[in-house]
Amino acid sequence: MTATIPSATDPRWSKLILGQLQPDFLGARVLVGRLTASYSMDPTPATMTACCLELHGFYTKLAHLPKIQAEIAKLFP
Repeated sequence: MTATIPSATDPRWSKLILGQLQPDFLGARVLVGRLTASYSMDPTPATMTACCLELHGFYTKLAHLPKIQAEIAKLFP
């Protein structure tokens, strides 16, 4: 069973970047930390969009992993 990944425009991706949601997967935590730093240096809508697209791509690429599927289900109920 594969978890459904919401579109990159889903507002919950922004919540991850802003620290309002926390991933458990170590790779995601590292990426979110870097994206949060990028956004804090340039807090514009364009930067947030780019960050969300990158994070969405990360989860999409790894969606076949059971740990990622569980995390997607937790973050995006």
